[in-house]
Order: sequence, then structure tokens, then C-alpha cells
Amino acid sequence: MRVTSLSFALLLLGALPLTVRAEGDPRQAEIKTLAEESATDFKAQNWSNVLDATHPKLLQLSGGKAQSQKMIEVQMAQVAQAGMTLEKYQIGEPGRVWTESGWQYSFVPAMMVMKAPDRRVTVNSYLMALKGPEDPRWYFLDGAMMTPELLAMLVPELGDGKVALPPKQPPKVEQLGQPAAPAPPQ
Repeated sequence: MRVTSLSFALLLLGALPLTVRAEGDPRQAEIKTLAEESATDFKAQNWSNVLDATHPKLLQLSGGKAQSQKMIEVQMAQVAQAGMTLEKYQIGEPGRVWTESGWQYSFVPAMMVMKAPDRRVTVNSYLMALKGPEDPRWYFLDGAMMTPELLAMLVPELGDGKVALPPKQPPKVEQLGQPAAPAPPQ
């Protein structure tokens, strides 16, 4: 399976209710710092760093890091041609860190706002932070593209319904005012 959706390029994110941070779990602070760094890299269009924070198995399914970077660059050029700009990308507090089959994971709320001349699109979603039994670091997956089937492909130990993914919300589209028509000549 090749992942080629615009959501991968944009890391557009679907919905997660606010989560409460468990007191005293240093993993949440580490996850938040890394997610914020990834968001900063995304805003700066530092795709190499964004992809370094992406789960390696997803990159493998997408044809590798170089192919994924080309895909993002093409898709972001299409977004720019459509007159869309990134207005805001904000990371929330990570939820509880869960452990299943040696894997650690947490859901991190995220909100992205894209603006076009005639509309503003707000997407509330999440990043899924993952750390494998042998992994020294956390990686992220985009909640907008995440499905139980994709999660099972990426991390079979978390498949078969072992992990309940947060529900997705449709993007909120706000129509912006149309510019006033020029006055007829007098």
C-alpha cells in the first residue's frame, strides 16, 4: 500500500476531545516537546525534520524518505497554487501514555487552520505518538489518515482492535466575506 493522501503531506489532523494530563508522567512532557518541534518544522516547511519524526514504517510504505519528501513538496505546491496558506498549527497536551505488547503510545491533540481567499478551514485532530519496545525515541502518525487497518499494517502488535483510535471530526469550513464589487462609473 502506498500512502499518497494530501492529509499525509499536510499532516491534517481529525478530532480528539481535550485530554487530561496524568500527573508526574515525564513521557508526556517529552512527547509534547517533540510534537511541538515537529509542528514548528512543519510551519517552516522543513520536510526532512518532519519526516524524521514520522514513524519509519509509514515512510517505508510511502516509498522511502526521499519519495515522501517529494510527495509533500508537490502536494504543498498544489495547496499554494490553490491559494491556501497555513494560518495556525497548534499542539495540545498529550493524553495518557498507554502500553500494549511492549509498545507505548499516546494521542496528542492538534489543531490546524488553513486559509484561502474565500474560506478558512479548521481541522481538529491528533498525532499518535508511538515508541516501540526497541525504539529509543518517539515517532508520530497523523490522526487524519489513521485507520485501524493502517495501524495494524504499521504496528501489527497494536492491530486487531487492541487500540481504540479517537473519532474523527470533519473539517470546519468558514466562508470569508467576498470583496465588495467596484462601484459603477459615474
